[in-house]
Amino acid sequence: MTEHNQIYNMIFEEDDLKWQSLIYEMIRTGKVNPWDIDVSLFANEYLGMINKLKELNFRISGKVVLTAAILLRMKTNRLGLQEFLGMIEEPEPEELEPGLDDFDQDPNAVEQRIEQLANQIKETQTKKITLDPRLDRMRERKVTIFELMGALKKAMEVDERRDLRRTTALKEKEETRPDFKYEKFDVLGKIKSVYDVLKMFFKKSKHSTVEFTQIIPSKKKEDIIWTFVPLLHLANQGKIELLQDKPFDKIYVELKAKDLINPNNKE
Repeated sequence: MTEHNQIYNMIFEEDDLKWQSLIYEMIRTGKVNPWDIDVSLFANEYLGMINKLKELNFRISGKVVLTAAILLRMKTNRLGLQEFLGMIEEPEPEELEPGLDDFDQDPNAVEQRIEQLANQIKETQTKKITLDPRLDRMRERKVTIFELMGALKKAMEVDERRDLRRTTALKEKEETRPDFKYEKFDVLGKIKSVYDVLKMFFKKSKHSTVEFTQIIPSKKKEDIIWTFVPLLHLANQGKIELLQDKPFDKIYVELKAKDLINPNNKE
């Protein structure tokens, strides 16, 4: 049976392809010895199967990719299972691999991570590493597939707890964010209202200008702003002119429609 046929059979025999399924297939096809696991070779074979799935355009779950990342971490650092388990007990946030949500929500993240893992494996294969004798002694004891899968499962649980903490923190942040409520404001209606006030004022007055403070409803900040802003629009439309002798001095409003100023007193 060809390698592609093995992959096809594995896919169609499983309703949901899991990281465990890939490992069982590696054992079934004799690619690894379940009673004496070489993590370095194991990581290479595992990533090779992921690449085959990618070539078949098969959707790869976040846990499958995360398993490859964990295996590569063990291989790169030349860690024994006990040392690896001790290291993941209380992981620092910056040391953790990308969360499962990152992979499941962004398909592009899966491809990028697979490519990154493949490159890292190539680098570790060509890099000469001086081994700590202590680690050599640790590898003298054979590691079974059950121990390895137990370590991977524990690493998954750590990652899931990390995702839960992150989701909870984001939710709490959202809940503490101020809830701003914006009321709808009819700007055009306000401009017309201020213009009507000006026309009425000039019809009753004998003056050609009016001081700004005379047309504001009150000295409240909102009233000052929502009287001045419409005046800027009216000035831009050429209906009025705003006059000020010097900065921070009084502002005067002059209506440009002359026929509206004392229409009964035309010369």
